[in-house]
Amino acid sequence: MRDLIRRAPRDSTFFAALGLFALLLAWILSSPVMSSPDEAAHLIRGISAAEGEWRGSAVAETTTVNIATANTRSFTLPGRLAVIDRAPCYAFRPDVPASCAPTYSLGAATESSHVGTYYPLLYIPLGSAERMAGNVSDAIYAGRVASALICLFFLLISFRLSARHSWSRVAWYLAVGPLTVYLSSSAATNGIEVASSICFVCVSIALTERPPTRTLWAIWAIAGVALASAKTMGPLFVVFDLALVLSFTRSARWWVREARKRPIAFGSVAASALASGAWTVSYQRSPQASGAISYSHYASQALRGMASGVQGVFSQFGWLDAKTPGDLWIAGDLVVVVLMAVAWRRIDIVARSTLLTGTVLAGVITFGVTFVEARGGYGFQSRYTLAILAPIPLLAVSGWSADFVDRVGPRVCLTLMIALDAAALYGNGRRYAVGSHGSLFFLGDAKWIPPGGWLLVTLLAVIGLSSLALAGAMGSESSSKKREVISTH
Repeated sequence: MRDLIRRAPRDSTFFAALGLFALLLAWILSSPVMSSPDEAAHLIRGISAAEGEWRGSAVAETTTVNIATANTRSFTLPGRLAVIDRAPCYAFRPDVPASCAPTYSLGAATESSHVGTYYPLLYIPLGSAERMAGNVSDAIYAGRVASALICLFFLLISFRLSARHSWSRVAWYLAVGPLTVYLSSSAATNGIEVASSICFVCVSIALTERPPTRTLWAIWAIAGVALASAKTMGPLFVVFDLALVLSFTRSARWWVREARKRPIAFGSVAASALASGAWTVSYQRSPQASGAISYSHYASQALRGMASGVQGVFSQFGWLDAKTPGDLWIAGDLVVVVLMAVAWRRIDIVARSTLLTGTVLAGVITFGVTFVEARGGYGFQSRYTLAILAPIPLLAVSGWSADFVDRVGPRVCLTLMIALDAAALYGNGRRYAVGSHGSLFFLGDAKWIPPGGWLLVTLLAVIGLSSLALAGAMGSESSSKKREVISTH
């Protein structure tokens, strides 16, 4: 790690680590068991994967075949962890606090999961932590902690590598916004997908800006394997990230030379992408759409879903029923607009066309995912394609020289992002403590209380947000050197 340590302020990295760790814990505790979408289904999948039951058994077919029923498989579980895959009593009911009733029930030793066909590789570390727990609640928290630690590794590496100048640090805070932190604190693989994509892009950029080291290549391979293996779209997201990095750095020959010199790194990422893709083709089933509904209907639903997703990136959590209060999610969109406008002025015409093309392509992929979800009976959620949306700002600022100085704009944007993180965490906690229309000051009259109490969550939130604010305010790497030319490597 010597190369990474030399190139990022040690104190800012310490505060970033402390801030992320505390903020992740605050999210883990303030979100009740099963408040993350499909957490019961992911628990079943994780425990079964950790015990070597990767494929499960087919279940009886139903008359309605949507995305969930098409991919349901049954697994054998320890009796203490045989949770029934269903939504909790407060799901989709924002006025109902988490105290309404027990959030889960135990069933038979064989239970089904509607994510049963998902690629199992990254469920193994989550399931390994979960299966050691004595009950379902402890298992969920164990899975959340395992996911958070994996994501913490990827996000800290990307923080170290985003210290070129103040705007690159803003891009990192934008990528690691409230939805990224929330997903990283959930007992599922979606957070690992987003965090590994951010890390994969940051390391790819770093490899083209400095003499590549074995450490950087090892991290690049680990992030690429994680991204390819986390979710169904992983192999496509690896290709998307690499294509954008290659386009921004304009270094195709360099990448080809490095691929020949680093067969293990490139081979492991390629093998993971092929394995994940082959698994998806072999086991995941598509939903059956009703013949009475036209494709134009699904396209219209997809467009509406994308429109609501603009808000969802910074505002929708849980079962889409926990929102950032006061429309403060607009602050996140404002930071996006400001950063991209500054980037547009600083990059050349080739980079502009690449940025525009990449953004449009990300939108096309998002539309495709939204269309499939609509056809399968589900609405779009911003988390589905956050893995390719989050790194775009990081790429937009990747070509700027390290001696670029701009203090006012970045400080305002960093302040907005910290405030947005605070508002999102507050809105999430209030929704489960007293309901979305309950008391604004709910610490004293909460109907649901998290492990350790709300005072502990508040303390963790203050430590996390303050530390992240300090990490962002400590400045970035200052150097008069211009970006190294790749052809000289």
